[in-house]
Amino acid sequence: MSAPTKPLILLYLGLAVSQACAIREPFRPRFEARRMVEEQLGCANVLVAEPPPNPYARDPLTQESTRLVAWGCGRVVQLRCSPYATRDGRCVEERIYESPRSDEPRATLKVLTLYHSSEGILQRERYRIAGRGEIVRPRDPNDSAFAFPIHAEPTRIQLSSDPIFRHIAHHHWTTTETRRRGNYNITEEIDHYSTTIHHYSEPGCARQLLLDAQPGATYRVVFNYRGRNQCDIVCAREVPTESGVVLLGCPGFQVL
Repeated sequence: MSAPTKPLILLYLGLAVSQACAIREPFRPRFEARRMVEEQLGCANVLVAEPPPNPYARDPLTQESTRLVAWGCGRVVQLRCSPYATRDGRCVEERIYESPRSDEPRATLKVLTLYHSSEGILQRERYRIAGRGEIVRPRDPNDSAFAFPIHAEPTRIQLSSDPIFRHIAHHHWTTTETRRRGNYNITEEIDHYSTTIHHYSEPGCARQLLLDAQPGATYRVVFNYRGRNQCDIVCAREVPTESGVVLLGCPGFQVL
């Protein structure tokens, strides 16, 4: 059975689980994903597994979800499922960036995000390449550039960075327990305590650019993050010379 590399369907899967008191119970993402994908595809031979680590999918919010891949009847779907859910739990299709094949013309893009301001405990960076998927990664602690191949063609890219925050909730509940002590039954109240940690992101800043990428060319894009709704992009092309690499303007570059 052959499976295409591009997901062919978009799934919004409602997942319901039981809830006891104020503590959310984890469901079995693989079982639920398999059942829902079988229903959507009308296929009884769906397999579900955890995909291997992907350099383009290093989401700092992965502790809040589980990545799965489901395939069957000639189709393959990348999914992101909530590992905890009440009545709104769901799986959605995840479009991970698909780089050019070895036989396709390609260029190289180097993205450097410079932070002039930041908030929260971390920044979540995303590079959306139109029609090719998305790269998600945490802010590099060394503020280094991230390089990846792109198709040699006019390419629309959205760069964004969002702050991540941490919410800590303390839970307290009581239960009763009856025990036999001598000739009497004694009922006692027992206190229980737990702590849950939830990470979430809020909108930071995003900009789109259009780059006319040429075969074999290398481009440097600097994304300046200055705060919420305050960011800008500059672009330069690396041109090798006898005395070293010279940076020139990017032909066909536009900020949209």
